[in-house]
Amino acid sequence: MIVVFDRDETDFSANGLGPLDPISCVVAETLNGQWELTLVHAWDETKSPRLQIGNIIRAPVPAGYTPAITINTPGEGENREIWRVSTGGEKLNLRAGPGTDYRVIRAYANGTEVTVIEKTNSSWYEVTAPDGKHGWMVRANLRYVRDEEIPTGEDAEVVEAKQLRDQLFRIYRLEPGLTTLTVKARHIFYDLLSNILDTYAPENATGSTVAQAIMSHCRGSHAFTMYSDVGTTGGATFTDKNPVEAILGSGGLCETWNAELARDWWDIYIVPRVGRDTNVEIRQGKNMMGLYGEIDISDTATRIIPVGRTSGGDPLYLPEIYVENTNGVNDYGAPRWMKLDRSDIKVGSGVTQSKAYDLLRDAAQQEFDKGRDEIGVALEVDFINLGDTVEYADYGILYDISIGDSVRVISPTAGIDVRLRMTEYEYDCIAKRYTVMRLEEKPTVEREAEESE
Repeated sequence: MIVVFDRDETDFSANGLGPLDPISCVVAETLNGQWELTLVHAWDETKSPRLQIGNIIRAPVPAGYTPAITINTPGEGENREIWRVSTGGEKLNLRAGPGTDYRVIRAYANGTEVTVIEKTNSSWYEVTAPDGKHGWMVRANLRYVRDEEIPTGEDAEVVEAKQLRDQLFRIYRLEPGLTTLTVKARHIFYDLLSNILDTYAPENATGSTVAQAIMSHCRGSHAFTMYSDVGTTGGATFTDKNPVEAILGSGGLCETWNAELARDWWDIYIVPRVGRDTNVEIRQGKNMMGLYGEIDISDTATRIIPVGRTSGGDPLYLPEIYVENTNGVNDYGAPRWMKLDRSDIKVGSGVTQSKAYDLLRDAAQQEFDKGRDEIGVALEVDFINLGDTVEYADYGILYDISIGDSVRVISPTAGIDVRLRMTEYEYDCIAKRYTVMRLEEKPTVEREAEESE
């Protein structure tokens, strides 16, 4: 069911202003990019006036799961502060920001122990609750209990994956016609476009630290909760940027820390990889309705020149200049060269020139390990999700795929039998089928982030 709600609604469990009966409703999402809804509704004197700028549409999206992430995993030997909810019996609210005007994420019983993350605000402490939810609690209702060593590895706390719900999209554009109204709406995540960061310039910080800091450096209040387990390190400067740009823009969190974004209502996940490797097959003659694609070597490289920085900021090249793949440098007729800018690898602060060289070699080799020397494949596929058909209804979970997942695509007439990742899709919310899905063979990172030295 597709339902519209008032712009200020906070309870989306009911039917809000009422259900809609659209002619068409398509959701389009791109990995680390836009997530939008386009709805066309015939003019109706009751339903059409509900479609106003700022109102929120709840619509079905492809079945998927939020990432399962590990939290609180800094270096061995560090401690954290454990505090206890102390209210005399009442539950204490965990809020999305340091103030009573922020959304209540959840309420916790008297005696619940929480981990204090930041104490920069004297009235509100930034905490992580036992269930992994992150937010702020009133300092006056917390009591210090103890310090304890931060768990790592198998003892680390985990935020479990959960199945995606129908998602929320806020209307930002109306295109009226004589007999129809076309509505454009962005995922609720894009409410952050109207916020702005104060100056924040992390250096040699983990991606998970930066993810949390971006949200706490917003000048305006917001209702979002950030989860991240990106352990790679890097640096950036964010000045007067909106949080969406800081996360997805050039030089932003996802680009600099090689991370990917997942969204579920007001929950944001920044992780090394979104999605999973599935056993789903899209096969000609079975569930494939159309196929369009390209296979080329435009982004393929067999020799990589990694470039770091000297202590003075000048380019730092390897003595041997480049790193070569081991699978045949002339596989494509001639060596294919690529420059890899790694300005984050810099001599100084404990990094010797010899160590910097080793890091640059490793960085180049990681590109090859991720498939940089392989032919690029990009396909657009029209297909039916078998899980939404009557015949396969009892096995739907086996055929569900979402953004970031990998699938096998088989087309004998096109000579294609490859495993690719879904990097974007268009989904028909009414027919519950993919109208277009773009599959690409791109360098991917391992699910477990590697700790930088």
